[in-house]
Amino acid sequence: MEPKDPRQGRIAGWLKMSGASVKDLAAHLGLSPAQTSRHCNAEEVPVAVLEGMRSYRAPGGQRIPEPYLPAGRDKKPGPPKGWLQQRIEQARAEAGG
Repeated sequence: MEPKDPRQGRIAGWLKMSGASVKDLAAHLGLSPAQTSRHCNAEEVPVAVLEGMRSYRAPGGQRIPEPYLPAGRDKKPGPPKGWLQQRIEQARAEAGG
């Protein structure tokens, strides 16, 4: 059953109703509460964070419902490897030397 409210805030609400907090989830994930809060509200999170969220158990033993979880996707930060050397070579070729 897909919840009708926007995904943002669902995890925090579920944690409160389950007797847990974002701080508890943060301790489980090994992240700061601020980072964890951002991940709870994100549409996509790193796969390792998603797996940590899936493995979290509230004090009553419940797990975070799957529809509440963001998508897992690993992204490489920053420009692709070798971009600077490529730009240097491109500039040299344009300068004629």
